[in-house]
Amino acid sequence: MKTKFITSIMAALALVASLAFTITPARAAAPDQYGFDAVAITNGSALGFTGGTNHIPASSTNTFNSVITLTKHADFTLQITYKLNAAGTTANVFKFDHSPDGTNWTANALNASVTPAGTSTVHLGTNMTVNGTGYWRLGTVENANSAALTNLQILVWKKPMRYGGQGNR
Repeated sequence: MKTKFITSIMAALALVASLAFTITPARAAAPDQYGFDAVAITNGSALGFTGGTNHIPASSTNTFNSVITLTKHADFTLQITYKLNAAGTTANVFKFDHSPDGTNWTANALNASVTPAGTSTVHLGTNMTVNGTGYWRLGTVENANSAALTNLQILVWKKPMRYGGQGNR
């Protein structure tokens, strides 16, 4: 009698377990997340901008030196967001340098031109392949407009290795 009772309980548990597996929907694997680094833009002043917080004066070129280390990554996404404090539509040029060792730099390796729309916020997003140049930096930002460039945000999204590498996040 005791054996029959235990057998009945085991059968009931097995049935419940099998039902749980058959009615539970399959979940897709969670996507691999990108790492995130906000580029700390500096050019010697406390905030990194000669014209104030996140600000580049009208008709000027600012020089920067913030290094983005990508030695454990194959790719990254660059995102630039800003607006002007008045009317203006002359393209602003963001010039990036790169280096294989963090010491010897190739100037203007990437030039990103972004056309502002006056006081409306504009965005640029582009994907970049590192190709063995593990160090990137913002070299200069050129603002040829008669209005100041403001609310500037430059972000780098480090992408994990996708072909078996051990990219960090």
